[in-house]
Formats: sequence, structure tokens, C-alpha cells
Amino acid sequence: MRVTATVTSKGQVTLPKAIRDRLGGRIIEFVAEGSRIEIRPVPDAAGSLAEYADSYVPLETAREAVWGGRG
Repeated sequence: MRVTATVTSKGQVTLPKAIRDRLGGRIIEFVAEGSRIEIRPVPDAAGSLAEYADSYVPLETAREAVWGGRG
């Protein structure tokens, strides 16, 4: 599929509906390699950070570690 869109003077682009439907989500990432730019869907914000975590930590445990019961 090849679809065109216009970049506004503010650098904004409206993704055409056909592309939005294929992406499926609301969060996307841009990957630039040489002269090629890819737009890829990201399942959710937490999913995009999962590769950096060593293991799952419940929110309450993380909050206690950071705030020490003051949050």
C-alpha cells in the first residue's frame, strides 16, 4: 500500500485512515535508517519499556522503594 500525506508548516501529519487502521493502536514509534523511515505500532507505553526491565515489580513495591511510604 502506498499512501501520501502532507506535512504542515508545524511539522504535523494526519495519518490516512487506511494507515491508522493497519497500525491498530494509538502509540507509534518512528524508526529512521538511512533514507528510510518506518512507522511501527507499539502495543502500549508499558510494553515499549518492557525490554529495559529485568523483572516485573508491582507498582506498590516500586512506589514504596521511591517514596518510602510518603506517596
